[in-house]
Amino acid sequence: MTTLIKNGTIVTATDTYKADILVKNGLVSEIGREIDKIASEIIDAADKWILPGAVDVHTHLDSNCDGMTTVDDFETATAAAAAGGTTMVVDHADQAPGATLAATLEEWKAKAGPRAVIDYGFHLSLSEVSESVLAEIPALVEAGVTSFKISLDGAGERRIGDAAILEFLQRVGAAGALPVVHAENGEIIDFLIRRLGAEGKTSARYLPASRPPEVEGEATGRVITLAELGRTPLFLAGLSSAHAAEKVKAARDRGQVVYAETCPQYLVLASDRYEEPEGIKYYATPPLRPAWHQEVLWRAMASG
Repeated sequence: MTTLIKNGTIVTATDTYKADILVKNGLVSEIGREIDKIASEIIDAADKWILPGAVDVHTHLDSNCDGMTTVDDFETATAAAAAGGTTMVVDHADQAPGATLAATLEEWKAKAGPRAVIDYGFHLSLSEVSESVLAEIPALVEAGVTSFKISLDGAGERRIGDAAILEFLQRVGAAGALPVVHAENGEIIDFLIRRLGAEGKTSARYLPASRPPEVEGEATGRVITLAELGRTPLFLAGLSSAHAAEKVKAARDRGQVVYAETCPQYLVLASDRYEEPEGIKYYATPPLRPAWHQEVLWRAMASG
């Protein structure tokens, strides 16, 4: 089957231009102006944008958290993704305490394989930074895993100290993979939650006060420094604030290899949602921020 898409505006990572696209048997065979070839189907894309399929690198599908399971599994989520123009997801394969990374990967493959309707990959998300866990990384990279993640928002036994962060960054980097970090200061979050709780401030409206942008900015700056010390690349997950975005910009301006992502909720929703009667439905970590942070995040995306 041959499909000719005419008069559309093509958007790539580097350019935007008007052109026609000829598709043969599901594959793009030609891009050019005023393609004049016989096609089984002609689509007029005038006044429409044509984009490559999106890759969503931050999903949590069929995932357990505090005894609850996320509402989307790989079938429902990837079907919705395909309907919206997303052609690949990179999900978080979360290591359960005591489990090996290899077993975790096999568990997530079993969840995704029979159900996903689009392409998928995994970040292996570590629950601990121990020698036995780190020792698994090279073999998993050989098996095709390209990224490993830790979260810095834990406290107490879940806290990952700076030396362990540096060790994680260097071991992942040495194996040829990309270290991914959720950067918030877990000890300060724990302190603020306990203090707010003692004051009876436990409703959704106090979520931003328990995880303010300063704790994200501090942790972002700290892990950037550790990555610079360890001479490793770094991918920062789920940036929500100007405080974090500014630390990323400063690092990139001085030539450090730092990548960052934000998430849709931080671009279109603001912290005033927590004042609504059902504000808890907007729960996220990091939390939503005041609207002015959105402007900074949009500018950061536009500048690369």
